[in-house]
Amino acid sequence: MALNKLFVGVITAVMLMSPVAGAAGAVSPAPQAIDDPPTTGQPVEQSGDFINVTQSVDVWNSAPFTLRVDRSQNNAIATAVENMDTGVRLDNLPPGVNADLGINRLVVHENAATIDLGFDPGDNLDNEQVHLISARIESTDTQVPSTTNIDTLRQFIRDNADSDDVTFDNISSQQVTNGGADFTINNAEPGSYLYMAVVTNSGQGLNVDNNGDITVPGEVSVVGVDSAIVQETASTLSVQRASETYAAGDSVTFDVNANLGSSDIEHAVAIWNESQVASENLALVAPSDIDADTTPDEFEIEHSIDEVNGVQRTKDDVSAFGRTLTSNKRSGVYALPDVITFLANEGEFSEPQTDSVGDSRINASVTSKQAGSDTTLTVDTLENFAPGEYVAVHVAMVEGEPTRMSSNRVDFEVINAISSGSNSVDDGRTNVQLTGDGNVRNVSVRLPSDSGVKNVSVTESSSPTGGAPTPDNSVATYLDISGDSSVSEDTEVTVTISQSRLDEVGIATENAVLLHYVDGAWKQLATDATPTNGDVRLTATSSGLSPFAVAESSTTDEDDDDSSGGGG
Repeated sequence: MALNKLFVGVITAVMLMSPVAGAAGAVSPAPQAIDDPPTTGQPVEQSGDFINVTQSVDVWNSAPFTLRVDRSQNNAIATAVENMDTGVRLDNLPPGVNADLGINRLVVHENAATIDLGFDPGDNLDNEQVHLISARIESTDTQVPSTTNIDTLRQFIRDNADSDDVTFDNISSQQVTNGGADFTINNAEPGSYLYMAVVTNSGQGLNVDNNGDITVPGEVSVVGVDSAIVQETASTLSVQRASETYAAGDSVTFDVNANLGSSDIEHAVAIWNESQVASENLALVAPSDIDADTTPDEFEIEHSIDEVNGVQRTKDDVSAFGRTLTSNKRSGVYALPDVITFLANEGEFSEPQTDSVGDSRINASVTSKQAGSDTTLTVDTLENFAPGEYVAVHVAMVEGEPTRMSSNRVDFEVINAISSGSNSVDDGRTNVQLTGDGNVRNVSVRLPSDSGVKNVSVTESSSPTGGAPTPDNSVATYLDISGDSSVSEDTEVTVTISQSRLDEVGIATENAVLLHYVDGAWKQLATDATPTNGDVRLTATSSGLSPFAVAESSTTDEDDDDSSGGGG
């Protein structure tokens, strides 16, 4: 089903189970019969092994590597995340076939996108006529098969040739020249697809009728496969904190809207450190002998990731992997084999063997639930989450309608907090008490009367937040002060910091100022400094919120009017 495939795309990237990706396809209204005469260089005589799927259909062992959807930004990509470096080790690959899976980006295409596919069989199949066949999943009882698993491909072809759950289409045919062929699909319709590059061995090959059913009156070989996703529309996704900055251990709440015109929606939001995942490696190691009875547990996954650290929260029996994930919550550090086993057991499918060849720990969490179109999802981080920029991906599907899906992504920052706190706003004012091992006691904020901010959160850290660089000034501490909606007008901020911290970094009370990061630069605010009971109270007016720092004054940088830009 469509959302299952989206879940697989998201949770795979998060839990790092196996390489999958998404793209798209279209369905033409008129049937087309494949009736080419037998070619002189029959595929069964090419290099490599062919695995019998049915009496009339074979699958080339190089099929997982030869056909690829274009996942670049040139192809109307709606949502994309960088994935780890993925590959396959398989015996008896023919000359020229690249064992790189070529799916290092996980993508969802826009509605009505133009989708390009390339077929690259290496030094094989020159002058063969290759047909591109699409299979569109139209039922929640069927899922797109893994393009790296011969067993699931076998089952898919056997079970769905005349199924009402899958619509087949003969897209077009091309002759392989100079080791390759290109295909283009225009106006891709929403849905989850399997694409197959097929050559005729004998007879009339295969036929697709008016109902989208496929028959094979002759004999054919599947010589390339890839999977694909096209969404109906973009979902809406935003973090509730305007600065998009959270301390490790915080719960991150997202406002989401599926935008699918239905009140019965399955939602999921997953978060992880995208750049770290992209630097890792995963290889799917195939058994030496693959045949029609090969199952996933005969494969082995070699991975540079040793542990997955995070929280998995599934609610309301949301479907994933073609099965039901029962309501549960798990958190903590898990070895990657444990994650795969857990997901495999919940999804009731065989798990591959795993072999860790590295010691990396990936921080990742996911929350899913059934709700209306417009809702909130809260995803938990843990206190040991490494600081950095994280991606959040939202996927949604109308219950029981796999062709009706949406997705989006947003980035946010996780920091190591020294102390933190939050408080509601009353009549434009709030006083936030900070708890932890920090140096700031409290932060008071007086907002514009029409700001609309209902809650203010403050996080103290030892490094700049919000992508800000380290300022030239001597700094006592950094603060992220954020409302639940953005503020761009004059806002009074009062920070109470310990005198001992100023003394420790050599900042005299009269030289202590607030810095505000706005419009891509640190601006020094005109600051009143008042000693009080072993602390120093610093008051200044800024143009909105977002990153601040308590620092030593630099007269050359002083800017008494910080009203040229807005903060978070």
